[in-house]
Amino acid sequence: MPNWCMYEAMHGIQPDCNGVCKAGTAICQYFFVDPVTKIIGDWKREVHVNTPILWVRDRKRNKLCLYTTRPGYFIGLHGSTYQKYHALLKEAMPNDQFIQNGIDIIECDDGID
Repeated sequence: MPNWCMYEAMHGIQPDCNGVCKAGTAICQYFFVDPVTKIIGDWKREVHVNTPILWVRDRKRNKLCLYTTRPGYFIGLHGSTYQKYHALLKEAMPNDQFIQNGIDIIECDDGID
């Protein structure tokens, strides 16, 4: 889930504001920032992957699954990049059992079904 304003979802009407919370210049109590999306976005930028990725909480595996066309980039040399971002995700979401059990990085084609 990306970062978004929850005012309309909570009150049923559009917010009467200038949208500065989306620009990051003000703090709004209705603006939701998903830490998982932010950390995975930082991970994607660090490894210079421009292709889309899909991340899913897989209930069968009880893990967070990351589908990408370039899994080696996300793993890094000897797993260093994976270890760094797995630790960041575990710290940001200590009660999320899917993240605590590990992250599966799965190679997929360009089209994700």
